[in-house]
Amino acid sequence: MWGWSGTVSHVHVQRPPAHRQPEAAVVSSNFMERHSVTLKRYAITKRGGIWELRAHGAQRATLTAQTKAEIMQKMKQFMADKHASVRIHDECGLFQEERTYQRSDDPRSSKG
Repeated sequence: MWGWSGTVSHVHVQRPPAHRQPEAAVVSSNFMERHSVTLKRYAITKRGGIWELRAHGAQRATLTAQTKAEIMQKMKQFMADKHASVRIHDECGLFQEERTYQRSDDPRSSKG
C-alpha cells in the first residue's frame, strides 16, 4: 500500500494455494531410470449423483458407476495393466487418498 509520502509501506506477496497440484506426477529419479514411465493421472469424483473415473484434463469420464464401491471395483479392473496415479475424493469433493498403479510404481513407501 502506498503511503502519503509516495513510498511503499507494505508489500504483500501472494503464494500459490497449498492444495494446487503439479502438472505431472512426481516420481523419484531412480524410478524413472529403472522404468522410464510417466504416470498418467486420474481422479475419482462424484458429479450429478454419478461416480466417475476421469483422466486429468479429460472432457469425458473414463468409467462411471452409481456407487463409490462400484467405481472402486471398476477402477481396479481398469488399472490392472496401466501405470497411473488415482486421486480419490469423497462425496463433497474433498481429497481422501491417492493410489499408484502398478503398486511397484509407487515412488515412495506408504500405507496407501
